[in-house]
Amino acid sequence: MPDDHRDMCHGAYGRVNPRTGRIVRSLLAGILIACGVGIGAANPWWAAVVFGTPPIVGGVLLVPAATGRSELPRFRRAFDRVSVPVRVDAMTRSSLRTGADQPTLVSALVAPPGDTPYQARWITSMHERDARALVADPVTAIPPHDLPRRSATTPEFDDYPGPSALLYASIAVVTALVAVFAVPEDVWRVDGPDLSLPRTVGAGSSPAGDDADRTLGYPERRRRLADRIGTVGPSAGANLLGVWFDRGGSDRAEIYDPATGQAVTVHYINGVGWADPRREATDKRGRDTFDLSELMSADIGTMAAAMETEAVKVDPAATIADLDMRRPDRDGDPRWQARFTGSNLNTIEATADGIVAQIFDPGDLAVSFDLIHRALRSAKVPFGSTALTRFEIRGTAKGTPILFAGSIQNSGGVYVEYRLPRRSGSIVLAPGELPRITSRATTSTAPGDFSVDDVSRARFEAVRDDAMRRGRVDAFDRNAVNLLMWSTFQRDGSVRILVQLTRDDASAGTYSPDGRFLRAGVR
Repeated sequence: MPDDHRDMCHGAYGRVNPRTGRIVRSLLAGILIACGVGIGAANPWWAAVVFGTPPIVGGVLLVPAATGRSELPRFRRAFDRVSVPVRVDAMTRSSLRTGADQPTLVSALVAPPGDTPYQARWITSMHERDARALVADPVTAIPPHDLPRRSATTPEFDDYPGPSALLYASIAVVTALVAVFAVPEDVWRVDGPDLSLPRTVGAGSSPAGDDADRTLGYPERRRRLADRIGTVGPSAGANLLGVWFDRGGSDRAEIYDPATGQAVTVHYINGVGWADPRREATDKRGRDTFDLSELMSADIGTMAAAMETEAVKVDPAATIADLDMRRPDRDGDPRWQARFTGSNLNTIEATADGIVAQIFDPGDLAVSFDLIHRALRSAKVPFGSTALTRFEIRGTAKGTPILFAGSIQNSGGVYVEYRLPRRSGSIVLAPGELPRITSRATTSTAPGDFSVDDVSRARFEAVRDDAMRRGRVDAFDRNAVNLLMWSTFQRDGSVRILVQLTRDDASAGTYSPDGRFLRAGVR
């Protein structure tokens, strides 16, 4: 078959768009990279190296590299009845002898059947054979769908590859991200009897049987970690910065070295054993540490079970993913914190001796008032004194508004600021978190703006009911509420109750301390 007819049969109508092939390659590259990342993140280090590295390398190599020649439309001649006559007047090309395909600027008179001929200039990827044929005979024809646009501008070689230079890499990255976050973590796990690598026992490793045991509970894991901490040095147990137990069975402790100001990390890797201690700089100091006795004081098994029991009240799918103990604030009490997998729940905290924080709905005002009254008594704030400067309740339901920035604007809960002669502070109650009570000495003798007794639950309920009526708020959105009592930003400096439900401004309103409606809006 002559070359011209071969081009017509296999070029003009029977060839897949090359860009489509490159996009498919990009998608496959992204899937390979995602497999490597997922396997590396969900498995021990040796599995990440052995099973995760090859897909990542293969995926990176598979991503197409866009070039000027690859992104140009291919010049094809046609010889059937629907082809469009073209007379080539000029060609700009680097060389007739350099490579089979070269970017070529074509200037030609295009004469579509039944239409007005026009002068066109376009850049195409032209085979050396076609270039030589056009030099010999500039009159040819091209397929109708290859017609250049009617344009008064002359294209430039620098226009290519243009945005396509980033197209394929972007497709691969997006595909990889979607795959990594959309696929459940268990899918990436490759560890098992038939996939496990032989274990190498290094210095400081634990016995092989202990490494293979994946059934250890939190009490046994804590005991094992405590024993390891004791090998770091005589003062290690009194200088703990944090301990972590992850869902994969690996455990870690960070210890402060008061002689050097550095942190020493001991790390047990499930399936491998104890890694060599790692020493590195830290900005933590002695006031950030806690004692081994505080780590050992709680019945950790009972505490973890209580955390899950509390969590399933709001999310039946919640199971503990990671458990750690740290001092959240310098000089504050160390506390346990559990994070959950397969759940939209954030965290649940517990005291060092295992008392688990309560998950509550702040929109249930009876519960919120009971909890804050207990916290105020604990902070020794007298109920009858004008001690409060801010009293705020913000729900956790979806769509709950944020009236003003504060410590519960993201978590929801109850937030109180108080000011007493020579002392001021704040109380933050958030669902799943232990109360955060701060107190500091001051030189001021000025009182607050209103008392605890001035903040009535019945009044808050009445204000919410009126706001729901004014804003025509559905009953199921009752707890998506933000209530705030303070004098800040008020024109006359008077104490006001501000309210809004959902993100609909129609329910927003300003009320007097006795619950009278004053005006719409909160500003």
